[in-house]
Amino acid sequence: MTTETLASNIRDARHALGWSVEELADKADLEVDLVRKIERGGDCSGPLLLQLSRALGIPPQVLMPTNPRAEEEEPGKSNKWPTIIVTILFFIVAVRTLLASFNH
Repeated sequence: MTTETLASNIRDARHALGWSVEELADKADLEVDLVRKIERGGDCSGPLLLQLSRALGIPPQVLMPTNPRAEEEEPGKSNKWPTIIVTILFFIVAVRTLLASFNH
């Protein structure tokens, strides 16, 4: 898996929840600069990935491709499930926000 794919998936999940980098860092109990570095493609160890995935409420497997070698062998054929799941999460958050605005 490339660090760019992981960075993009983390950033997309954060955006789907409507969180700032600061909010994610706070919820993951990490330094803001570290989260920014990871979202720019910096190295993300297993424990850091677990902290971020827990904070986002997403299993770590969703944030990374199922078969890391597939991306190296066939760059055009990456795992689309993380993008699909993040899109669904974004849709759910948007609908919940819309429904909440009608209740107030």
